[in-house]
Amino acid sequence: MVMTTCVTAVRSPPGGDQAVENPSQLIVELRDATRMGLRFARQGVERIAKVVKEYCVEFEPPMVLATARIAR
Repeated sequence: MVMTTCVTAVRSPPGGDQAVENPSQLIVELRDATRMGLRFARQGVERIAKVVKEYCVEFEPPMVLATARIAR
């Protein structure tokens, strides 16, 4: 049976001390990752907006005309 104590539960993984050694670098890396994530999200939104716009321009008017013809 393995018993977990406060000392073993808080033990850092190998290299863990190095990761905490420079918190400002960690903050910079997290900011960069956030900016990249936002950039990719914005690109995705732009692509979706483009597809929706193309759909509305290309397919919606003919569909409305076809629906109007059927409804007559």
